[in-house]
Amino acid sequence: MLCIAKKGSGAYFTRLLIEQCQIKGVPVIRWSKPAEWVTCETRIEEAKQWIKDVLQPVLDNMTDDSTAYGQDFGRDGDLSNIWLMQKRDPTRWRMAVMIDLRCIPFDVQALIRDHILQHVPKLHHASFDARGNGQSHAEGALQQLGAKRVSCIKATVQFYDEWFPKYKQTYEDRSFLVADCEDIITDHRRVVLVRGRPTMDEGRDKGEDGLPRHGDSAIGGLMAYHATCQPVAEIEFESTGIRRVLAEVVIDEDDDRITGLNDFSGYV
Repeated sequence: MLCIAKKGSGAYFTRLLIEQCQIKGVPVIRWSKPAEWVTCETRIEEAKQWIKDVLQPVLDNMTDDSTAYGQDFGRDGDLSNIWLMQKRDPTRWRMAVMIDLRCIPFDVQALIRDHILQHVPKLHHASFDARGNGQSHAEGALQQLGAKRVSCIKATVQFYDEWFPKYKQTYEDRSFLVADCEDIITDHRRVVLVRGRPTMDEGRDKGEDGLPRHGDSAIGGLMAYHATCQPVAEIEFESTGIRRVLAEVVIDEDDDRITGLNDFSGYV
């Protein structure tokens, strides 16, 4: 039956809008495990090896630019989707990698999260989907890095009203460049207008890996965009209370100054 969309309803992102911002050469990493892997005694060792062999080479290849982290969390019903975006110039962010984690246990996801946040260049901010099971995952990052670097987002109608239009504008401006990946288009087409307000619909699609998706990278991208909009956190120094001046002195005969060589090892 043919359905005609009412005014103020329908897909929020067009295919063309996303396609014009897609670029070649951006890695997309997918890792999935069977449900029984949750009790595998070697899962942490396997995860560390995966990080070393698959993830770290991609992080090593990132440019030395500010990095924003966004994540839509999923455990078994949906997958986890992670975006790493880098600021290439004052008005444009470029995707460094997109990561899909399917049926990955909580402890392994925490291991991956921590490794990324500790090894990306110049972490600008990280924003997490903190609904449901994602709350514990987001809170773990918050406890490590603090509220100035981590946002735990419980998306509401009001949040979508504020942030989806801003996020969409970045594609209209071509200031958000993403991987040339069909899943990104498919996921963003799951953002719909309902009575004029953007939200996620309940439909599912078959991904490029042949497995179901539910708009995962649309939320991952929204979280990453939110992270790019946060102010840069100031670097905090904690003094040990010790500040020394080394014994060596330099005599400047031109302006009659005698100076010591400062040692700031008392600051951590």
